[in-house]
Amino acid sequence: MFSDHDEDFSFDDDLEYSNSETSDTHQQERRYNIVAASDVISEMNKYIDRVNEIFKIKRSLVRRLLVHFKWNPERLIEKYYESQDNCEELFREAGLVYVPECTDTYRRQVSRNTINGTCMVCYTTNLETIGMLCKHYYCKICWNTYFTTQIMDNGVAENIQCMATECSTYVNEKFVLSTISRDKVRTRYYQLIARSYISSNLMLKVPHGRGNSAEVLSLDVKHILCSCGMEWCFGCGEPDHLPLESCQILKKWKQKAIDESETNKWLVINTKECPKCAAAIEKLGGCNHMTCNNRNCSFEFCWICLDLEAPHGSDWFSCNKYVEDADHIAMLSKERKAMERYHHYYDRYWTHKRSRELEQGGLVMFTQTKSEYIQDKLNVTWIEAQFLKESLNILTKCRTMLQYSYILAYYLVRSPQTVIFEENQKDLEHNTELLSGLLDDQSLPRSEDELLDLKMKLNNRAAYCEKRRIVLLKDVQTGYDKGIWKYRTIS
Repeated sequence: MFSDHDEDFSFDDDLEYSNSETSDTHQQERRYNIVAASDVISEMNKYIDRVNEIFKIKRSLVRRLLVHFKWNPERLIEKYYESQDNCEELFREAGLVYVPECTDTYRRQVSRNTINGTCMVCYTTNLETIGMLCKHYYCKICWNTYFTTQIMDNGVAENIQCMATECSTYVNEKFVLSTISRDKVRTRYYQLIARSYISSNLMLKVPHGRGNSAEVLSLDVKHILCSCGMEWCFGCGEPDHLPLESCQILKKWKQKAIDESETNKWLVINTKECPKCAAAIEKLGGCNHMTCNNRNCSFEFCWICLDLEAPHGSDWFSCNKYVEDADHIAMLSKERKAMERYHHYYDRYWTHKRSRELEQGGLVMFTQTKSEYIQDKLNVTWIEAQFLKESLNILTKCRTMLQYSYILAYYLVRSPQTVIFEENQKDLEHNTELLSGLLDDQSLPRSEDELLDLKMKLNNRAAYCEKRRIVLLKDVQTGYDKGIWKYRTIS
């Protein structure tokens, strides 16, 4: 017999998810299922019921065991059979109290989870105190305060332990819910339970912690197309980052962007290249008369203008003028060249990222206004006006692909295949800018002929952009399949 006092676990449908469905045919083709909010709990209950066919105990206890085993039913069942002679240890590891048989003592313990006494937190005497089988009793007010802090402030729901110091017993749901006094705390508790289930289940994931979740049939599935139209990567939960396949490289790039922002700022402020040998020089004092610390150089120069020190004399401040020096640029050191190479790719990555964000703001609103205008003024149906929205959707896809293509380009080793990749990238980039310009055109069609002309231009350009996007994606995928792409060993 196992100790527990609660009924079958269920949730109110108040989570921040959208309800959606996907056809069985699509799910089989893509090897994943889209799971809506109302289905998350039923999916969790399926796991519980599957395991409980063997355990045949209260479902909340099974859920607690599954939480301990990261919702891996196979591992739990295997461990159960391994430890049948010592179930007490298995349950203790999961923070549960194990009672080997249903004795009269057990029944009395269960019925007496409330006693009169002194609360050991607030030290109020002659009070009705409540507790679990671990026999630690506190007043309901103190329990309520403790649970509210754990849930609302610490964001904990699954692993709330008894208040007693060094007691590792986990509190069951019914005990928590019977003690919580505010509906807001109860709602938050439900949300945390559901999110804990999703986050600890390797086969189930929600992008950025909200939206429809996806349940994959195999962990090699990465590209997810949600029924709401959102595309994201199951591997990292980020928006779909094709043609960059590796989530690790994306993580590496983001960390580099954080590191480089401070490193580059420091280098610009504190170091310069020797005008003669291109060695990196750090300025440690206030004097602007510098001597290169390269023993084979020892060139003396002005820190401000990088010119020879000798000609300055009384004309010191003439070095405030900006003069481009092509020869000096050609002498950049290895470190500086690496920095400039990174900046080349990062600037283009950031430009497309920022353009996409701006287009998703102002351009979406303008496209909606334009669509309403042509419906109203030119007697066009809603369906016929959708060409504007469809073109904008393609523009967004192209921007996203271009954004991540520059991360891939930065890490790829130069080869004949990268030349083809860059040509495809260039073609897509050029036509994406043309499509953006057409959509951003502030003029409104004043006649049917002008509307037809706009529709033809947008449809043709959008179709070409989509074609070039697919060409780029297929070319990169071929490189992955054939093992063509090699990555630079750079941080």
